[in-house]
Amino acid sequence: MDAQTTAQPSSPSADETGDVAARLPLRPALLAPYRDLVALRHDYPLVLVQAEDAAAAVRPLTAIVDDILRTIAPRGAAGERTRRHVLALEQEIRRRVAAGAGGHLVALWDAAAAALITADPDRAEAVAAARAALAIDGDVIGCDGEAPARVVTHLWKQAEAHRLTALADRIATLRERLEALLAGDAPTGAPLAEPRARRIRAVLDRLVPPARLDALRSGDSTALADLVTTDPAAAIAAWRRETAAIVDLAAALTIATLDCDGRYDESRHDAAFAAFSVASLTPDDLALAPAVLLRLDDDGPARRGEVLDILAAGLPIKILVRSSDPLGDVGGDAAPGRALPGTRLATMAAAIEDAFVLQAGVDALAHMASRIARGLAYDGPALLAIQAGGAAAGLPPYLQAAVVGQARLMPSFCYDPSAGPDFASRWSVADHNPQPDADWWSQPFVYEQDGHRVVGAVALTAADPLVCDPRLKAHVRLVPASAWTDAMVPLDQWLAADAADPARIPYVAVIDADDRLFRAVPSPAVIAATSRCRDAWRSLQELGGLHNSWAEQRLAEARETWEEERSQLLAAHKAAG
Repeated sequence: MDAQTTAQPSSPSADETGDVAARLPLRPALLAPYRDLVALRHDYPLVLVQAEDAAAAVRPLTAIVDDILRTIAPRGAAGERTRRHVLALEQEIRRRVAAGAGGHLVALWDAAAAALITADPDRAEAVAAARAALAIDGDVIGCDGEAPARVVTHLWKQAEAHRLTALADRIATLRERLEALLAGDAPTGAPLAEPRARRIRAVLDRLVPPARLDALRSGDSTALADLVTTDPAAAIAAWRRETAAIVDLAAALTIATLDCDGRYDESRHDAAFAAFSVASLTPDDLALAPAVLLRLDDDGPARRGEVLDILAAGLPIKILVRSSDPLGDVGGDAAPGRALPGTRLATMAAAIEDAFVLQAGVDALAHMASRIARGLAYDGPALLAIQAGGAAAGLPPYLQAAVVGQARLMPSFCYDPSAGPDFASRWSVADHNPQPDADWWSQPFVYEQDGHRVVGAVALTAADPLVCDPRLKAHVRLVPASAWTDAMVPLDQWLAADAADPARIPYVAVIDADDRLFRAVPSPAVIAATSRCRDAWRSLQELGGLHNSWAEQRLAEARETWEEERSQLLAAHKAAG
């Protein structure tokens, strides 16, 4: 969250109530600058582009506009004028998407440009130059509950198209070599024996590109539709169906390869391929089958159990799990469980060593596109756990997902078994997590109190979004500025103390709908949940190589030994002198 505007919340006056219900909706104080997302340059809308590189397949509108401005906006006053008009065009497109407009970028661009030029004809030259420099097109999506499925499905379709194209190229190469053998181009120069020629002709009849590839190339939008489901049982059935369907192709590819290399031995291979079945498929053979995409919502422990079962079984199904409630499974008394189960699916799945696991917020999809694509291309099972945001805290989905991730409730991470043999290679934690070396992300914070400008720093802890959740209003006590005391201490500092001081009162800074600043004192249950999130984040840091408790312990021991030996040497030197 990089603010493009400034805001200075004010402290409430002495007669303003600290009642939570009267102040809803609450927001973390660091969100004071983020009131109107349409006016802010952020990653949404996204444009889904057909591209070889996954990083170029999901492009923020802001990145596209910045590329255009680098091309058409010269230095100086003329360039600044062009920049201003093109940024107004970008904002108009963002406004339309926020209002529900969709479609392709070019169409949205042209409609927004026509409206701007009608309102101010002086914009025509800059807008025309920008349009001429617009070199890409694609579906435009806003940040809503459907964004995770649309982005992942887009990348999955491209991964499948690449896989099918590579398979078709492999088939074409083998067919060319086999046909050359039949034409008499054998290395020995001798004509092929009839049994071998007959076998090669039979293999050529079986060695044909998958029908899905022709459908994809013709633009058939339904070419992969039967591989996408929202039912775990249907996903497993589809995987079994597709696996059975590649048995004949896998056998034909292997026979063709052996024949092309002159390694086919009738005495051994005829019987083996006559009995070839699903059980004969190697991991490389299984990779010929298309990947099934299972799209789910995290709606409770039963669903999480189904996901973990599929991953543990090693089925190469790609699973998108969209979550909108980090609180997860809140009980009837609306108490935040210490473990916050809504945040735990991905970390539990990462214990399955051969499963690809990625966790990210909807706000980070463009930045994580390459890693998402890597998971979709991975030969084994893959889980993509995406926090989609929600309405519980009264925030737009983009902001809520950003807060949940940056407050360490659901930080971004990736575990990729194909990246290398050790944790250092497989784990990535630093991506899109601000200040990844620290327990909490902190930022400078400015507010007004009693007519004075106060500058400080505020840390965004896991408690910040929790105390702003209306369901937990019984777990929060709001304290107006008139009741602030020196005994109050920010929660991050309170948690960092060696031992809890009962004389100190932990708090987090929040603002109400009128940007008035309060200190929110969380209940012990919220504090316990926050402490658990910090501990879980520290574990992720260590797995990602950001800290190593064993190494730090050994270093401390070595430093202590060195200091002791140094003291002994100094004492001996002094005694000898």
